Amino acid sequence: MTLPTHLSFPPGTLAESAQRLAVLHAAAGAVILEKNAGIAEIGNAFRAQVAEAKPSACAFGLRRPQLVFAPEAEISGLQIYADKDSEALDLWKNTFGSALFRFRYTFLTRPIPNAARESEITCSLPVAQHVSKPLALISHTTGKKSETRFRRTETFSGFELWEAETAFPRFHQIRIHAKECGLPIVGDTLYDGAPSPRVSELRPKKRLNKGEDKALYAPICLHLRAVELPGDLPGIRAFSIEAPLPNGFETLLKKLRARI
Repeated sequence: MTLPTHLSFPPGTLAESAQRLAVLHAAAGAVILEKNAGIAEIGNAFRAQVAEAKPSACAFGLRRPQLVFAPEAEISGLQIYADKDSEALDLWKNTFGSALFRFRYTFLTRPIPNAARESEITCSLPVAQHVSKPLALISHTTGKKSETRFRRTETFSGFELWEAETAFPRFHQIRIHAKECGLPIVGDTLYDGAPSPRVSELRPKKRLNKGEDKALYAPICLHLRAVELPGDLPGIRAFSIEAPLPNGFETLLKKLRARI
């Protein structure tokens, strides 16, 4: 049986518009799906389709899909679900909790003027979640052990593309570690990120009509690009899965490359 390549959700289910999420990997009682920016985890909608016996949702054999991991709602990338009615959920969650996966993110930043910075940075500051607000903070008293390795991968005129890697991404870890390392993520208003480039910035000599000067990419320029399991485990074979950049993010990078 050929597994479906996408799961589709009608308007009003996950967002105002219809959503079509790519299936990136399916094995060992689990499935890894694409995640669009602005959408939280889709467990309820996924389970509803299984309960309705929708063929595409049932094709993976997950009777009750349960979230293993997904980044925060405003970030694009991928999300992992496993079957709650089998041993798969505990297996995948234990693998995640044991920091055996590797998560790689891509993000865009505007370099801070006159800031001397290496092309590779490791941040090990402890991360805590605010008790009453949906944000993270650095705390040496209540924070939990965290480590993010940053690597610059490309330089544009006024911007840089970086990769972030971690084995256990805590809530907002990449975003707050990037801030602490002087790497303001484009579009991240919660952590003093850099403003998104506008049409007028990339086309300064072109006369624009009213309403044309808008941000070239509205979401945060942070994308969970890949998750991998470096070696085989009992019940899970080694894998490396990548989620392509959203079209808008990719288009923005093409425009930045074109003006180098």
